[in-house]
Amino acid sequence: MALIVGVDEVGRGCLAGPVYASAVVWKKHK
Repeated sequence: MALIVGVDEVGRGCLAGPVYASAVVWKKHK
């Protein structure tokens, strides 16, 4: 089984403001 994973983050950092992160996992179909 092969997986495709995407991860992204955005924000100014812990000292300057909030940070948001997201991750998505897809199963690769044969």
